[in-house]
Amino acid sequence: MHRIEHERRILWASHSVHHSSEDYNLTVGFRLSWVEGLFEWIFLILMILLGFNPFQAVIGLVLVAQYQHWVHTERVQKLGWLDEVFNTPSVYRVHHGSNRKYLDKYYGGVLILWDKLFGTFQREEDDVTYGLTENIDSNNPVTINFIENRNILRDIRRCRTQADRLRICFGRLTWRPRYFKSEDGR
Repeated sequence: MHRIEHERRILWASHSVHHSSEDYNLTVGFRLSWVEGLFEWIFLILMILLGFNPFQAVIGLVLVAQYQHWVHTERVQKLGWLDEVFNTPSVYRVHHGSNRKYLDKYYGGVLILWDKLFGTFQREEDDVTYGLTENIDSNNPVTINFIENRNILRDIRRCRTQADRLRICFGRLTWRPRYFKSEDGR
């Protein structure tokens, strides 16, 4: 769920709220989209299809969310070998970084096994710059929650084909039709 929220623009529109703060402390753990809960439950269906009962799936989600809250801090420094196995503050600072080398890194909840297997693990090596690659420059909660939806609608209006409109909405975050560049004079 977390990885696809970072890869598909329509889902990023909600999840980006959590990444929009240029500060990094425990309050970021509470900085969540107003609408993300309307569709996140869909990802629990896969757990149920794999054999977990609905109660187990919900408890798993709650436990992972509880664990992840404490990692939103700069107060806890690197933890040695624990940083190589678990989601720790150092690992999660990388995830929240907008530095080029830190983008698209770390998607796990508690363990970093999958990130090491799929090449999305990156050690914290340089100072982390927090926020989005293009920051919002607003503290207005309505703006923070819906600016990316507005950007998607703006790009949909510019599209020439229905296929491009669908890809703008459900495709990768950075994809744009080639003709956008020529229209922008690039």
